[in-house]
Amino acid sequence: MTQRGVTQEMVDSWVTNGKALQQGANKYIFVTQEGAAVVTSEGKLVTTYSSSFFDETMTNIVKQLYGK
Repeated sequence: MTQRGVTQEMVDSWVTNGKALQQGANKYIFVTQEGAAVVTSEGKLVTTYSSSFFDETMTNIVKQLYGK
């Protein structure tokens, strides 16, 4: 998280306010326009990254989810 400039408060906000998409059997990605967090169904944080790390695919997903 620290290497990617992400704080715990940012992760908490993304999980609370983000749109959840299932990733595999037991993982979910919570997507916002500001960043994303991948969490297991047990609540363990797998990875997280801010929007500055979004690739083209992730940028398109955000556009589809948020209309921008």
